Amino acid sequence: MSHTRHRHTAYLLRPPLRVRAWWLMRQQGVFALQDLMLTIADGSERQAIASLRRYVRTLERHGILRGLKTAGPRTWRLVRDLGPSAPTDPRRQGEPLIDTNTGRRIPAPGAAA
Repeated sequence: MSHTRHRHTAYLLRPPLRVRAWWLMRQQGVFALQDLMLTIADGSERQAIASLRRYVRTLERHGILRGLKTAGPRTWRLVRDLGPSAPTDPRRQGEPLIDTNTGRRIPAPGAAA
């Protein structure tokens, strides 16, 4: 079995961490990073907390999430539900986020359109 085929099969069995995180964000609406980690991470993911933190920051920067002021851990609210398929983050800061449900590019506020 080729490496590519194995990778595709693994995706079907267990979606990537960010895909699982997006599903949970949509289900809960309001969440903390710890909620995501406790619910979707099983310990097999490399650098799960750093990856989720970057993803949440990217979604916040693009207006998909809004940070809430709370006395406890940092909490976010999903303010733009783009649909069931998780948006993909840009490779470089300043590039648009891709809404994988529509194919639309979502620029970060202040970025050139």
